[in-house]
Amino acid sequence: MSEAEWEAMKALDPHKGLAPAERLKKINGEQRELHRSRFPWAEGSLNINGQHLNGIGARYKGNANFNLMRGSLKRNMKIKLDWTNKDQNYNSVETLNLNASGLDPSKLRDVFSYWLFREVGAPAPRTTFAEMTLTIPGRYEKEHLGLYTIVEQVNKSFLKDRFGSKKGLLMKPEGIASVEYHGDDWRFYAPLYRPDDQPSLAQSVRVMDFANVVNLSNTKQFRDSISSYLDINGFLRFIAVNALIVNLDSLLAMLPQNYYLHLIKDTNKFVFFP
Repeated sequence: MSEAEWEAMKALDPHKGLAPAERLKKINGEQRELHRSRFPWAEGSLNINGQHLNGIGARYKGNANFNLMRGSLKRNMKIKLDWTNKDQNYNSVETLNLNASGLDPSKLRDVFSYWLFREVGAPAPRTTFAEMTLTIPGRYEKEHLGLYTIVEQVNKSFLKDRFGSKKGLLMKPEGIASVEYHGDDWRFYAPLYRPDDQPSLAQSVRVMDFANVVNLSNTKQFRDSISSYLDINGFLRFIAVNALIVNLDSLLAMLPQNYYLHLIKDTNKFVFFP
């Protein structure tokens, strides 16, 4: 990555008073795509096992783990291989999530946890390891960053592989520890349930009806109808593994996040997965 792109990729201070766009202009004089008003995308190249990929996009990611690694070159990153060339991939993979595992001295917890989810039948991402080096001409030359865990991106390719269809409604809720009910207006659900795509009317109604059943039905109504909305066995496996591994970054946590809720096209049922 060039030095200019490396500087542009620096995370923005969320406590600074200036608007994100103004802060970016002070860095490199141009507007850039931002993730959550903090992580700018930058462009570079990548070598994977001798295969050279140009025009990739890279940005930092994460919260506690990212902040813990402050001052280190090794930090969580997301890399899009198809950033400038939509046909570019590596073995049909377009996006790489690189976890620095700053909170895990063993470097095994992510890998073991996702494996355990998959073993019980949950549609969890695959993982592998990568030794990373960084080159910024004039600053770093193949600087060794160390061992990263690569976690598979949950996207349309993931949905096609696990559920047989790219269609359906994929959501990544944040800040809600249950299926919260907020009336019959989708506008109140979108910022909490965070769908990947704009849902159809039928899909948004299905989410709101599901929330209604969970929150407002009596015991008999709930027992009679829940199986028509939820993959119950899958949900119980999902909860059991989260409890077993004491996952503090999940549906069960004080700040619930980092789980997916997907409305499967063929069954019209909801499934939870990590």
